[in-house]
Amino acid sequence: MRKIFVDLEPNPRLIDMLGRLPLKGWQCMAELVDNSLDAMIKKQDSDGDEKNEIRLTLPSAGEIDQNVPLIISDNGSGMNKKQLTTALTTGMSGKTTDSDLGLFGMGFNIATAKLSHKTTVWTSVKDSDKDIGITIDIPEMVRTNSFKRELLYRKNSDTSTKGKHGTTIEIKDYKPEAKSLLHRPDLIRNLKYVYSSIISEKYNIDIKAKGSRGWVAIEPKRFCLWDKDRSISHRQEGEIKPYKTFNQLIAEIPFCTKCLIELSIENLIDNSICPQCASDNTIINKKYHVKGWVGIQRYFSEYEYGFDIVRNGRIIKEWDKSLFWWNDRTGRHERMLEYPIDNSPLGGRIVGEIHADFILPEFTKDNFPITEQWLDVVEVVRGPKPIQEGWVKNLRLGGKNRSPLAMLFYGFRYTNPGRKNLVCGVVNGGASAGNKKAIEYKRKFYDGDPEFQSDEKWYELVMVAEEGTDTGGPGLPGPEDDPPTEETPETVVDPYPGLTVVKEEKIFELDRIDVSPITAKIFDFTPRLANENEFNPVIFEAESANVFHVRLNQNHTMLKDFEEGWQDLVLMEIAERFHSRIYDTSEWPISKIYFELKSKYYPERILNIDQIVITATNLMRELQNYLISESFDLSPKPNLRTSQLEKLKNEYREIENKNLNKPSRVLRNTSFVKYLDFNYLHEFIRDYPYLIFDGKFLNLSFREFDDDREYQSTILKDHFAQFSQIAWITDVLIDMTDIKRKQNKRKIISAKLALQYLINNRV
Repeated sequence: MRKIFVDLEPNPRLIDMLGRLPLKGWQCMAELVDNSLDAMIKKQDSDGDEKNEIRLTLPSAGEIDQNVPLIISDNGSGMNKKQLTTALTTGMSGKTTDSDLGLFGMGFNIATAKLSHKTTVWTSVKDSDKDIGITIDIPEMVRTNSFKRELLYRKNSDTSTKGKHGTTIEIKDYKPEAKSLLHRPDLIRNLKYVYSSIISEKYNIDIKAKGSRGWVAIEPKRFCLWDKDRSISHRQEGEIKPYKTFNQLIAEIPFCTKCLIELSIENLIDNSICPQCASDNTIINKKYHVKGWVGIQRYFSEYEYGFDIVRNGRIIKEWDKSLFWWNDRTGRHERMLEYPIDNSPLGGRIVGEIHADFILPEFTKDNFPITEQWLDVVEVVRGPKPIQEGWVKNLRLGGKNRSPLAMLFYGFRYTNPGRKNLVCGVVNGGASAGNKKAIEYKRKFYDGDPEFQSDEKWYELVMVAEEGTDTGGPGLPGPEDDPPTEETPETVVDPYPGLTVVKEEKIFELDRIDVSPITAKIFDFTPRLANENEFNPVIFEAESANVFHVRLNQNHTMLKDFEEGWQDLVLMEIAERFHSRIYDTSEWPISKIYFELKSKYYPERILNIDQIVITATNLMRELQNYLISESFDLSPKPNLRTSQLEKLKNEYREIENKNLNKPSRVLRNTSFVKYLDFNYLHEFIRDYPYLIFDGKFLNLSFREFDDDREYQSTILKDHFAQFSQIAWITDVLIDMTDIKRKQNKRKIISAKLALQYLINNRV
């Protein structure tokens, strides 16, 4: 069969660059799953009765070493040759429609380039008797400076027979960091918090992952909510249920699907032609529609409350708390936090989902730009006024806020145990004691215990607080049962007074030791008292046996002076807790546990010398490819030494298969660096800094100091010094023996910092 090639368009350097963007392992997997979800959602129109499945075959660390492929497969509608070529070309160029989660867009390339050097996409439509495929081989494409790829064919697969259809992505030839990114338990755990329940409830899509114990269901995120039929009695609003929905059209705006830009009616040419690209068939009427719900959780939490902001089933922001702040769109009033403000150490319990499919997320899909349309969404959910009545009156804003969020705030803001606010309690205990019990029940809910799926067990705790006994029926409280009383917030002494800001939440797990994982909810803590010895540098507070609140005391000198960083302080505490649970401590001393945890969860803080060499080499390769692809004109031409000219001629003859009689001809532009090694690049940087800095290859300033030559010279010396460290890595460190590496540890650390500095300033 004659070979057919397809051209995927732009410069090959693009994909290699994409692999450097900050995506975590689970984010890479989610990007690839998104493409399958798009296919499933589209398939609903034509083949809605067929079971929709997405399957992830996840290799273990050992299998990654053996180059066993990572496979993502679906039984979506598949693609024909034109669609496959268009999809991958679209991905390379970054042009996708905003209506899809993935559509093999830029996220697909970021994810695959982050994990590996080679990705093959196989696909088949229902009427085809074979799969077609394309392999994206990054090193080969960079080496040949070409995006032309052969169209492949195969039979004897699950989708190759007529009547079958779907798409399979196979990833192999892994990068060194793939092991830490593709840690199987972490992937499965995190993916369970990436998708809304709409994936299964509306589209009937199952996501499964194959690990060491067979296939595991990746269930969409669930909430532990009070039953929709429960209610409380409010003295002004009457009966308030703990669940409110909203569904509203925000706007209809012309949108060009080719340029991916919104247009105003005034800008359209003849009401149908895009002024940007002049296309007359790419304008759609884009509807900005928002729907969702607000509910009350059965427990309070310092972290697990807020809104999931969802786009096409993908959770873009989880536990977002921005809607609990009132922001006056007129700008006349200051921003104010409104929830939680009663017994704040307990946390919050108002949760919800905001489905806004029109938002355009960032590449990492964990944030999105705030637009006027999004501010309209905020007003649908929480109203244009404060949700606290006192503020409305004091600011003379008139009228009561009756938005979905405001109504739940009126009914459930306080934390007094009992039916009045639907708060759990225990005998002779306050809200904190009752909430600890509620959280114990919460874990059983998420573990799937059938006795803890409905809210009956939690309601028994409400009745315990109400009656002061361990009995109580499951009846629904209503207005006739709960006469109006004055609402008084519970007073609780905060054991850690001061400012607490959420930093991150991490689940620590030791793969080779049979002990339960430890969850650490980590906060930056600034005590109200300035005395550094008032609290320890790292404060561990147990929420349960395996869950800890970790406060990092910002006033303590240890946090300021400790050389290794706060991560190591936390790991020391975690390692000690694991050590106390291990039977054979002789095999697992604390130091070994500490190193195991650091290697797994903060590998970037390990002095992995081989990885440093690889990273430095890749940076110089990127610079070389950048200069080759941009082909900048050079004036004056480089003044090469005799040895460099000989090197140039020899490499030219080797690559081009002909002699270079006039070297000056290739020295007209920067493409000539393809014939010289990385050592020369350091000379080139000094000779042509204006092609490297000021947002060209690096976001490091240079030209803005033209009016102060002395200071500019100092700045350039610093830039060159960073590259001198890179030269030392690629020329000296690469060949060092283990003994010399130990002797030069300080210098290696310095070189690593310089390398990280340049990478952080990469364009």
